[in-house]
Amino acid sequence: MISGSITTLNEERHIADCIRSLQQVCDEVIVVDSLSTDRTVEIAEACGARVISQEYLGDGPQKNVSRSHVKNDWILSLDADERLDEDAVATIRSLDLNNPTHHAYGFRKKNYIGDRWVRCAGLWPAFRGRLYHKQHVRWDDRKGHTKLDAKKVGLLPGHMLHYAYADYGEYLNKIFRYSRRGARLLHEEGKRTTALGAVAHGAFTFFKNYLLRRGWMGGLDGLVVSVISAVGSFMKYAQLRELQRSHQGEESLSTARSRRTA
Repeated sequence: MISGSITTLNEERHIADCIRSLQQVCDEVIVVDSLSTDRTVEIAEACGARVISQEYLGDGPQKNVSRSHVKNDWILSLDADERLDEDAVATIRSLDLNNPTHHAYGFRKKNYIGDRWVRCAGLWPAFRGRLYHKQHVRWDDRKGHTKLDAKKVGLLPGHMLHYAYADYGEYLNKIFRYSRRGARLLHEEGKRTTALGAVAHGAFTFFKNYLLRRGWMGGLDGLVVSVISAVGSFMKYAQLRELQRSHQGEESLSTARSRRTA
């Protein structure tokens, strides 16, 4: 049997459909909630999920919380805005998990903006590991975007559906939020950049997504995804530069105070 796992923070719009999607192949669903202030917990419990409240630890550590609460060895992990497509459900039901070929499996992901599946600019094809044996595999400890810490993740037929963005505005807002978090994580790791470096990162991201990943084939969606991704990359490194300058200013002030009191 398989246990479903979802991490949430204020996901009342998505959580019910995500739980129902997992219940097609899981005999239990665990929701690890980061102290939501909306109706996420209420809706999850009404749908039959068990909710574990846990202050946010970072992506990897947060996803690993469910490992000590599930009853099964196999865990299928989805984000609240992800669903299993019909072909993925059929594939999972056909697996012999008592004699697996891998300790972790994944699917290709269909990313949507509104009701449009975007098949270019880095949003397709996207592969993500999601089904894993808890005795052999865990999520890595990165606080940013995490992945399964497995030697090899088997690719299964079927797809996940990712309803990440209702429209361009929500896409832009999320990218700005991710850029702030990304800048903080880079700063904590001791990474540095310059103003020119921020521009270079943004320009390369646009070049990669619009030309190399064929965003130009996606019409307006491809162009918007390429531009917003480039802006997000630029802002991440621009904010990293801002954090550096703020830290340097604090160090200079501390040094000046030390000299005056010496």
